Amino acid sequence: MDQPEDSMDSSYRSDDSMDDNSDESDVSMNEPPASPNPNSFRLMDLPPELREHIYHYVFLGPANTYTRKLGKFKLPAITRSSPQLRAETLPLFFAECDFEILVGANLLELVKYGGTLGIKSSVEFDLKKLGAAAAFKRVRFVLCETDDVRRLRNGSPSDAFRESHICGTLSIREHRGFTSTFAPGGGYHGASRPKMRAQDHGFESQDVNQAVQCMVQHAREIAGRRGFIGFTIRDLDVIVKRLRFG
Repeated sequence: MDQPEDSMDSSYRSDDSMDDNSDESDVSMNEPPASPNPNSFRLMDLPPELREHIYHYVFLGPANTYTRKLGKFKLPAITRSSPQLRAETLPLFFAECDFEILVGANLLELVKYGGTLGIKSSVEFDLKKLGAAAAFKRVRFVLCETDDVRRLRNGSPSDAFRESHICGTLSIREHRGFTSTFAPGGGYHGASRPKMRAQDHGFESQDVNQAVQCMVQHAREIAGRRGFIGFTIRDLDVIVKRLRFG
């Protein structure tokens, strides 16, 4: 959490400017320290199990049930408050919350680079620095053309644009076992797109299914490794490369 810059009180007076015989000086020196507010408490004085309940509410309470989008992601303020809070909250945040990641593919033009995470380079860099502390367990990949990633990530495209330019969503989850779900999107058959592969007039659904199954298989292999606690950003980067065509 960002801290305000230190500022000096304008009413501050140096020792040399104070009158040692003044009543004001005697009163301030003999004044007992202010007692703490009985209605306040220090979070870190609570037992760990109670703190964990609070963290769950902060991340997953009624007002926070939405899916976090990693395109332009920022860590919650509570994870940046202190080293101890960071250590306690980060693993819980990444393991329990739902995250959405755009994935750029080269479905329509084989010459284009595909199989890439649609997140800002600064976000990817920060997540890599966190290492195992940023271990995802609930991820939804949103599949689209590489050329469409920036607009879907940075802008506010209409529902019609989003529907016609998303080829599908793949959700993977690790909670007492690995599960995955694929849902085709409006751009699944390429019929509404102006650019199509000349050889087949749009990518075939079989192509997408095979690529998605490769992603699922690799994610399952990672989740089955000894000591697995979640998917790191490096794991996710490797998984989406299975969506590269040609």
